[in-house]
Amino acid sequence: MQLPKMQPFKENIVSTNKDDFVSLIREALANANGVFIKIFTKDSNEKYYFTVLTDNSKILAAYGKFLIANRDVIGKEALDALRLLLSNPMVVDVYTLDEITLKLSIADNIEIYSATPKIGIEEFLGVPRQGEFSEVLEKEKLLEQVLEKVKREERIKPAPQIEKVKEIKRAKVPEITEKSPEEKPVKVPKEAPQKVAKKEELKVKMEIIGSETFKPALEEAFKEYSKVLLNNIRKMKDILLNDIEIRGEIGTGVVYLTIQLNANVENEKSIEIAKRKILFFANRHIPVIGRVSGLKPIIRTVRVNVIAGEKVDTMEEKERGEVELWRLKKPPTVQVTPKISLTIDPEFRTYFSAYSKALLRDIEDAGIRVEKMEVEVEGRKEHEINIKLHAFTTNMNRIQIESFVTALAKKHAREMGKALKKYVWVHRVEIESLMPQQPSSAVESQVSTKAAEILKKKSEIEKEVEKLLKEAGIEELSFLTEDKKKEVEQTLLKSRIEPAMETLKSRVQNDLKLLPRVTFKWLKMNWNFTGSNVEVIFEVSFAKEEVGGLFGTFSGISDDKIKEDAIRTIKKAMKDVSREYGVNIVPKRINVLVR
Repeated sequence: MQLPKMQPFKENIVSTNKDDFVSLIREALANANGVFIKIFTKDSNEKYYFTVLTDNSKILAAYGKFLIANRDVIGKEALDALRLLLSNPMVVDVYTLDEITLKLSIADNIEIYSATPKIGIEEFLGVPRQGEFSEVLEKEKLLEQVLEKVKREERIKPAPQIEKVKEIKRAKVPEITEKSPEEKPVKVPKEAPQKVAKKEELKVKMEIIGSETFKPALEEAFKEYSKVLLNNIRKMKDILLNDIEIRGEIGTGVVYLTIQLNANVENEKSIEIAKRKILFFANRHIPVIGRVSGLKPIIRTVRVNVIAGEKVDTMEEKERGEVELWRLKKPPTVQVTPKISLTIDPEFRTYFSAYSKALLRDIEDAGIRVEKMEVEVEGRKEHEINIKLHAFTTNMNRIQIESFVTALAKKHAREMGKALKKYVWVHRVEIESLMPQQPSSAVESQVSTKAAEILKKKSEIEKEVEKLLKEAGIEELSFLTEDKKKEVEQTLLKSRIEPAMETLKSRVQNDLKLLPRVTFKWLKMNWNFTGSNVEVIFEVSFAKEEVGGLFGTFSGISDDKIKEDAIRTIKKAMKDVSREYGVNIVPKRINVLVR
């Protein structure tokens, strides 16, 4: 079925049972005139795709497709098939409709609308109506009252022997306390209330970056995740969770998570075991965030800090002293190379000098001209890197340079962290784009004058050659013209076409690395100069970012969309290079591989 272009109310929601599906539909209909639902599900024999259009009270149109059998069903047949699958796990997209979009949707799907019986939503879902609910509740209350009355009337009094046993037990209690008074201050009752009091003081620090639309749902998801995590860790008596720091960056249908948990243990020997347990629970309950927020959670880092003692300071508290001291007593800036200046504690200067040189080498290898690079590294137990770059290139704008340099800096920071066995991260990358110097007006006028003279001489020589050819005969001098043609082609290849092809390959590689939700693997480019055109063959490979889901691994982007974006990016780069170098570049074949 067709749907007017609009944003989904909920997208990629996993409904594990019928109750989840019912609550999702009720939530969508709360403030809407109707809904349009897309459903994907499967059973042991078949995979199904359904679309359903409803108003506030009844189903208006239903369409289904049996994907393996490649069969379409509409109306009553589609509803009967869907009714049997409501309790199965499903992936659901829900679009809320107002009065206008509802009528437009009916008009766009009038054939399916005509073939679909108008069944009430609650009747189709098998949910009792509001009146039926109240009747059921009243019957349950009456039944409970009758049962309580029967229990009170038929309650059996305890036998005398049982009373005697209870009296004996009561009599023994003071005898034990008198014989062993040193056992009165038992540790368990004293420690239990203290631990509970501490656990109630759990601090949850949340930071959400991105769309304001998803922030309330994501805050609720983080609270639910923290609650579930705390309940699991409470069962481990030797571990006390003090605070949780969660940072979420909202992307397109996903949220990237950075989580830090701080805890303490009574015995120093059990620190490593506690870290592993907490890390296990932190990863295990990540799907809670996806279920509550409707966004797919992707973990960037999960860090656990455990110490032996009564209190665990947050990283901010632990690092505050040394960071403030570093800022007050900032070490001098060292000039590593003419282009690199490094500000860092002398103890770590050797490591980060090598880091800066390697980063600069990779940046310049990508065709970016660097005038100056300033690297500032803060911290001792952990290192925060800030980079300021004065650079320019003809292939990328400032935003593309910043994205490319940030990716390179993070890659080298991870390698540095492994070498130092510390947490090393890139906090900020600033790019000051410098445009190449333009020739002065005097030089321009001089160049234009020389060009005019050369063109005049060229036309005179051409006229003289034409005159000689007519006098001597074209056939006798044809070999000379062929040699001249080959010489011109070789000159054109060396002066314009080869540099253009190198620029094109570099630009395509850099642009393809910026495509979202895929990882660029490799690029093969072959070209051939025929006549006045340069025919180019591209072969590109990508890997989709896949995650585990209810129905196996899946990606939020289709193969066709990836191929379409890659081809559009390649053709744009060809058009730009063709205009810059004055060479007519045409695509002969573009092959995009997606794994």
